[in-house]
Amino acid sequence: MKVKLVVMNNCKYCPEAKEIVSDLCNKHNIDYEIIDLNTLRGQEMLKRYNILYVPCIIKDNDIFAIPRSKRKLLRLLKDEPKRI
Repeated sequence: MKVKLVVMNNCKYCPEAKEIVSDLCNKHNIDYEIIDLNTLRGQEMLKRYNILYVPCIIKDNDIFAIPRSKRKLLRLLKDEPKRI
């Protein structure tokens, strides 16, 4: 499964999201792709998923806002269940 991080070049939160997601995915061997909405591929993703905000993560055809905590983000990226 590949995680897709969707960003835009004029988004003030996207550079930090790219850095954090790249770092976590590389450390934990998670396959990922960064997609800029300003590209043709990004426009295809925008139409396909009806993206309303960036940065966001697309995983298993679902869109997720990026959690504020790295621990929650890693759990989302790795498909770990929530702890109760």
